[in-house]
Amino acid sequence: VGPVQCASCLTVLAGLVRGARDEDVRPHLQAITECIAEPEVSQSAHLPLLQQLLACVTATTRASGDACRQHSLGLFSILLRVGATRNMEQLKPEVASALSLLYNTQGMEDVMELYQAHSQDIVSGLKAGYTTWTVHSPDCTLFASLLSGAGPVIGQLLDDVIPILTFCLSPESDPEMRLHFITLLIRLLLDAPATVDSQKLFSPFALRVVSDIIIPNLVWRAGRTSAAIRTAAMTSLQALLQGSLLAQDQLHQLLPDLLPKVVSSLDDDNQSTRVVSCKVLQLLLGNRPPSLDVDKLHSLYGDLLKRLDDSSDDVRIAMTRTLSTYARAFPDDYDRDLYKAHIEAFYKGLLIHLDDPSGDIQEAVLLVLQQAARLNSAILQQQIEAVKHKHRTPRYCDELLTFLEQL
Repeated sequence: VGPVQCASCLTVLAGLVRGARDEDVRPHLQAITECIAEPEVSQSAHLPLLQQLLACVTATTRASGDACRQHSLGLFSILLRVGATRNMEQLKPEVASALSLLYNTQGMEDVMELYQAHSQDIVSGLKAGYTTWTVHSPDCTLFASLLSGAGPVIGQLLDDVIPILTFCLSPESDPEMRLHFITLLIRLLLDAPATVDSQKLFSPFALRVVSDIIIPNLVWRAGRTSAAIRTAAMTSLQALLQGSLLAQDQLHQLLPDLLPKVVSSLDDDNQSTRVVSCKVLQLLLGNRPPSLDVDKLHSLYGDLLKRLDDSSDDVRIAMTRTLSTYARAFPDDYDRDLYKAHIEAFYKGLLIHLDDPSGDIQEAVLLVLQQAARLNSAILQQQIEAVKHKHRTPRYCDELLTFLEQL
């Protein structure tokens, strides 16, 4: 049966359910729910069919009365599928209305109670086939729809949700599906207390999210979709760090594999990836994990200073903030005499940009040098005196010298 004929059948079915007495319909509710949940019906992308499907769901819900709870899972799943159908934004109000009727008929207070009642069953049903999904798979769409709407309920489903996400975001999976799910992951992590961490159970999964999802998706691959995935993966890492979702011992364990990927992303072709990489490095440096020792810090400044020559001023400004945090990351007992050569190289690279053509960059670098003065103010003063006459204006050098005198 084609979608046009199927839509006509659904029109008749909805009319029959609406016109019959509720007590006559109730013995057939299970058969009706199973019929309209069939894949060729509930997974269609034909607008008239979906409109009549919603009419059937609404009529069935009204007729079910006290028996609604027995058929709620099937009806809820249908509504999630319809609501997630691509390019069907005009159906959103009708889906919302049908969901409202479904939870009100059962005496529930809001739609979240429907997610609470049925999410585990839906996810359990999806576990059998997720290894064959692409972005166009109906069950993939259903899973994404569930995660988008389930809010705090997700925090109760992590044992099932994280393995599915890990597979769907593996480098071997459909690239479009990976981009779709990693974008969804960002939204969940940005609102973690109301989603994945609603039960305060996410911490044990955070390590897996970084090692099995984020790090593999930071690896360079050709193509625009892969570039967008790298940006999204870096953004999800930023969300994890900003939300303090990684414990210090987890960060310590991850850093040997994570840090080289983030540093390498500073050279990414995509400007957005470079900007976010700067922000992620700033967060990593601010956390000061024990594995980020002096030798690792010394290995970083060459790559950091290189970004001050970036073609994008957004990247350059972002890097100045990272460099300020970098300067503060050195321990108080840092041996300034032993590492004099590193300090000199660091100051020299910064002082070049104190004479930058951009006034915004000059101001930003001045702030970095003020933070970096703590490493060895005497060496910095010598370096300033050595280059001051080469600068187009002595203003920033003089301002920095005045700052050093006041230390």
